[in-house]
This record gives sequence, C-alpha cells and structure tokens, in this order.
Amino acid sequence: GRAAAAEAAGRLRGTGAAPARLATLKADAEPTVRTAALDALRAIGGATAEPAIRAALADRDQTVRMTALGVIADLGLPDDRAAGMLAAVVQSGSLTEKQSAIEALGKMNSPHAQTTLGTLVDRLVSDKLEPGVQLDVEEAVAAGGTAAQRAAIASYRAGRPASNPVAAFREA
Repeated sequence: GRAAAAEAAGRLRGTGAAPARLATLKADAEPTVRTAALDALRAIGGATAEPAIRAALADRDQTVRMTALGVIADLGLPDDRAAGMLAAVVQSGSLTEKQSAIEALGKMNSPHAQTTLGTLVDRLVSDKLEPGVQLDVEEAVAAGGTAAQRAAIASYRAGRPASNPVAAFREA
C-alpha cells in the first residue's frame, strides 16, 4: 500500500519528484507509511531531506522519531546541523530517544558533537545528569569525545565512594 509507495519513492532519488512525494507521505496518518518515507529519505539524503527529518523528530509516534534518529547520520548533513538535531533530542526526547541521540553524537566524532558531549559531561560530573543516560554519555565520550572529556569522566569515576557498592551501577 502506501508504505510500499514510500519505499518506491526512495528509489526515485535522482528525480525531482521524490522530495515532493516524500513530503506528502510524511504527513500520512499511518506511522508505518511515515517510517517508510524516512527510509526513502535516507536514500535521497542531503539538505532536501532535512526539513522532513526535523518534522519526524517531533512526530507523535515514537517509532517514527526513532527511525528519524537513525536517518540523521546517513543524510550527509553538515556536522553542526546534525549535532544540533541530536542535541535537541537529548534535551526533550524520551529516555530511549536520548540514549540513541547520545550514541549518535559519540559516533559523529566532530567538534559540534563534542561540544554537546562536553555539556553532558559537565552535567554528569556535577551529578545533574539523569541516571538513565549517564552510562550512555560515558560510552559516547569513549567513542568520540575529547581527551579532556575522557579525563573528566575518569576523574569522576575515581571519585565515587568505594563504600557504596551501588555507586558503580548508578547509571543503569
């Protein structure tokens, strides 16, 4: 049905009709169709897809939002715009979305992503970061953070009280 049409539109990546078709599909009432449209946008890539990805990140359906998160890295957007979209999800997404966005920031290994990771590290070491994403921040910094961010996390971990056996697992 409509989901198959969205997938077919992705194969039209060389034509000018694909972005217009995908914009229509993006507004479809069925989440599976919107998700298929995002997969098609992945194939088209670039700035043409960015407005639809931004809209999908605000979609009412979590599956659509999670698919959009997975598409960001494949679009070939400038790092500042991709990192900005991910940072917005870290601020306002669900726990699962925040975790995925943090992981994606770690994989970007760019100055813009490292700036966002730096903010998260600052919140972590000052005990102002929600527990559900603490381990994700540590892993993202290990993957794509700066040496200073890795040192801050190592210092933070070393400063945990040894008398509290639960402290090492607080992130979980």
